[in-house]
This record gives sequence, C-alpha cells and structure tokens, in this order.
Amino acid sequence: MDTTSKPLKRTGMRIAATIATGAVAGAAILAISARRSKRTIRSQLLLKVVLPTVDRAAASSTPEGHAALIAKNRKAGVAPPPASLKRRFVLAEHTVDGSTVLTLCQKGAGTRKHILYLHGGAFELELLREHWAIIAGLAERLAADITIPLYPLAPKHHYRAAHALIDAIYDDLVERVGADCLVVAGDSAGGTLTLTLGQRLRQRGNSVPAAFVLFSPWGDLTVSDPAQTEIAKRDKVLSISRARAAGKAWAGSLAPNDARINPLFASMEGLPPTLIMSGTNDILNSDAHRLMTSAKAVGADFTLIEYPGMFHVWPCAPIPEAAKALDEAADFIGLHATQW
Repeated sequence: MDTTSKPLKRTGMRIAATIATGAVAGAAILAISARRSKRTIRSQLLLKVVLPTVDRAAASSTPEGHAALIAKNRKAGVAPPPASLKRRFVLAEHTVDGSTVLTLCQKGAGTRKHILYLHGGAFELELLREHWAIIAGLAERLAADITIPLYPLAPKHHYRAAHALIDAIYDDLVERVGADCLVVAGDSAGGTLTLTLGQRLRQRGNSVPAAFVLFSPWGDLTVSDPAQTEIAKRDKVLSISRARAAGKAWAGSLAPNDARINPLFASMEGLPPTLIMSGTNDILNSDAHRLMTSAKAVGADFTLIEYPGMFHVWPCAPIPEAAKALDEAADFIGLHATQW
C-alpha cells in the first residue's frame, strides 16, 4: 500500500513552523493529549496538523484520483536514496530477468548479514523516498546489507512476474549467505509479498529465512473485514475502495481471495518467527490481528507490536515513534538471526 506523501516529508519543517507562528495554546493542548495517549508531541502535531491536510485516502478514493496518483508516481520514477545515505553506504545495482535490483551495502569488509526488503505501494507504486528511511534505519542498526527488488507493478503486471523475480532473488541470496543469515522484511503490500513468499517456500519444502518483519502488512487483498469500516474514519492514508481495486488488479485472472496471493487465505504454518508492527489508525490494523489469530491456530511464532494512533507505515516518518519501531524491529531480528 501507499506510504506517506510529499507534505509528510516536510513534517519537521511544518512542526517548526507551527510553533514559530505562535501556536502556543495549540501546542499545549497537543502536549496534554500526547501525555494522555503516550504519543510524543511531534507525532501529535503530525497526526493533528499535517495528516488532516494530506488525507491521501480521500484524494485517491476515486478512480480518477487514483489514476492521477499512479501517473505522478510513474513520472517521478524510482526514488533515489538521499545523498546522506550514499555517503554512509555503497549502493549496488544489477538486473534479474529484466528488473532492476538494488543492494545497499555496508562499507568495508563484507558481511553475511542480509535483509531482503520488499517495498509497499499497493503493488502499483515505485519505491518511494520514504521507503529509504526504513531501509537505512535497518541497515544502520544491524550492519546488514539490504537487497531491494524493483518488482514489476500493476496495472501493467500482476502477481506472477513479481513472485518469479522474488523467488529467484531469494534463492540466490540463500546460496550466497544461507537462509540462517537472511531476513525478509516488507511494508504494506511488501508484507503481502513476504508472507506469500514464505508460504511458497513451505509448500516446496525450501529453507525459510531466519525471520520475517512486517510493517503495516496487507494481509487480506479483499479488504472485507467489517471492522475496517470504523477504522477507515480515522485512516488518512488508505482508502478501502481503492485498496480493493488494487487487490483485484494485482490478482490478474485469480480471485483476490486466492491463497496464492492472499496470505490470510493460506496457512501460517511453517513460517519463520514473524514480527508484525501495526498502528491503530490504519485499516490494515484489522489484518494484523487476523494474521495473529491465524498464526496462533497453527502454533506459528508471530509477535504483534501495536502502536496506538499511528498511521499506515509510520516507521518511515520523522517522529520518535518511528525510531522506536525500528529499534524494536532490529531487536527482534537480532534475537532470531542467531547466525549473524
């Protein structure tokens, strides 16, 4: 699914401007609200001031608005990493079956620590600048190399091409570093791709990685849980109607509830230790709880960390809650990737 928009990238500046223009009373109210909700003042400003002006869910809720969003994304292309990131890491690029694959590498001696990162964007959007915040955060905390496939996107492509690419990259990484030294992580639609990869590996009897980490994962492409209607009133990032349309586009000739593409319609049995991070102001928070129920039913090792009031894929935002979430993700990986 989509993450945050351009105004959100300027959150720090907006917060400074809000305070600088004399909104002291408003800041005091937000401070009280932050204490009561256990959220930081900075995140309260983002939630109360910035996101309501963005409201991407409303902007993309019509077919015309959604088409405009995709067209704008295609024109912008794949977001390059920030200049500061290029100074700290080495960015390598190669091609697999006609698709570009990026790898953010640690400088100096090589490492066997490796993360395969599958980016979100409703299976429709190119890698966004915001994704680099999560990728860099994990690379810095874990001293790991991170491979990012730029997989074929809908509506031109559907699941089959992306699955084939991800399988090929995963198999190559297992051959080079070993499954025990490999972690797969993804946000939103990338969480879908992570889970379906694990389900394919289980079905084939292949080695699974040391762990999965899922940021705001999209568990059910049908977006049909009744609980999501109520959550949608608070969600300023995602739209139920457009998510359903994106799920249908990704499914191609399959039904959106087909177990080959829809994790919640397949078993969680045999998957590696999995961390789910979810915010309660995200329609996919419902999916997080349903994934946990499905995992518990088969004894799978799943952990849910839930952030009250947080929005879809908040770890990409410049707020303390994002840094905390990345710290927790790194701790989880360090606990389970024991061969690192």
